[in-house]
Amino acid sequence: MDGHDWAIVELEWPLIFTDRVRPICLPRPDQPIEEILTVFGWGRVNTFYESHPYLRETPMRLDPDCRAPWSDDMPTKAFDYLCAKSLKPDDYDSPRTCYGDSGSGMQQKDKNGVATLVGLTSFGTKGCPPNELARFTRVDRYLYEICVITGVCYTLDYTD
Repeated sequence: MDGHDWAIVELEWPLIFTDRVRPICLPRPDQPIEEILTVFGWGRVNTFYESHPYLRETPMRLDPDCRAPWSDDMPTKAFDYLCAKSLKPDDYDSPRTCYGDSGSGMQQKDKNGVATLVGLTSFGTKGCPPNELARFTRVDRYLYEICVITGVCYTLDYTD
């Protein structure tokens, strides 16, 4: 099963970049993905707290094989998924993605501090347990579609 869980939104007016509104880079097709990534969102930190009015961020550890544990019957592997979980899977209060975070970005920064969008929060396990994996849509798997739809392209030959 492939997720295809992403969208492009065209704004009616241009954004004005400030210290709080900034662009993020798209990944290169061959860009390695780091083990520790930063996830952003307004969602709950766990099932007992409400969503937050301010954008929050938390580091999460990538699981490149999307291995168990699983407590649901959602897909475990797809070409366009990344899987990650809390850095402290045994601590129930450890930050991770939860309800309200879907669509939020997962980024990595290079040595110069340049941020790259590597994933989009897709879904997780019911109840948001810290020891189970959340799934993220890989942005690099959709660079061709982003190029065709937006005209934002790498200098690559996308012909078959």
